[in-house]
Amino acid sequence: LGGGRMIKNTRHVEGVLEAIDQIDAPFGRFAVLGNHDLIADDAWLVRRLETIGVRTLVNENVRLPAPYDRLCLCGLDNTEQGMPDGRRTLAGADGLRLILMHSPDGLTALGDEPFAVAFTGHVHGGQFVLPGGRSLIGAKGPLSQRYLGGGQFELGAPGERILLVSRGIGQGSLPMRFRADPEVHVCDLAFDRLMS
Repeated sequence: LGGGRMIKNTRHVEGVLEAIDQIDAPFGRFAVLGNHDLIADDAWLVRRLETIGVRTLVNENVRLPAPYDRLCLCGLDNTEQGMPDGRRTLAGADGLRLILMHSPDGLTALGDEPFAVAFTGHVHGGQFVLPGGRSLIGAKGPLSQRYLGGGQFELGAPGERILLVSRGIGQGSLPMRFRADPEVHVCDLAFDRLMS
């Protein structure tokens, strides 16, 4: 127990933390929480992330150190159980914005604000997809439904407002996946092109 709420599925947390701890991140490690984190014990999870040097961003941004100090990493709170505030998330982020948010529905809180790339998950690729492409388990929210299969989408002019939706590695309440293979993205950003 922690914070008055039961910690759900903590048996998986330590393995994930070990994997994250192996990542070489000279400019810092950052995270945002998702709906399942927020219905469990989010304060406990944030403390556990801190033990391996991960800073959780909740409607806030951080500027990366030089030579990448034009890049602002912006973390938006979750749309389902959180309180996303796009204005607060982007306040002072006057450089190139990289957005971290759990659900594609976070785009509604950002409105038409410019950003380079938004990284999101939540959809699990539909998790259990029937023949014909219909998902047995639908993600809540209209944009989660639109981007249910995951992928990369250009939402603005070429090279602007790129949305990357990962199918991720987890699942919802049904402990299986079908025709929605898990995935983890490793992204190499061409900073020289982003900075020009």
